Amino acid sequence: MRDQTCRHPGCTRPASTAEADHTIEWRDGGETSLENLASLCTSHHHLRHGDRWRYTLRDGVTAWTTPTGRRITTRPPGLAHTVPPPGPRFDDLPPPF
Repeated sequence: MRDQTCRHPGCTRPASTAEADHTIEWRDGGETSLENLASLCTSHHHLRHGDRWRYTLRDGVTAWTTPTGRRITTRPPGLAHTVPPPGPRFDDLPPPF
């Protein structure tokens, strides 16, 4: 999951309780795809639609514009990557003959 919290600046509510918001509205032709969806908690989802907060989403980075025109960028936390344990080395095995 890309979004681990609400993507509104400063919000730490977990994405598991958030709503998926279409960056480009579905009624305006926006796709229901990861590239067009951001997790917003209920409060910030309502704020985004009713209080002139706007944002763009590109490569997982949200660029917010406040009602006063200030721009704030939020980035998703890096996803943890696990490295598999190394397999046996060829010189650790006896020869096949």
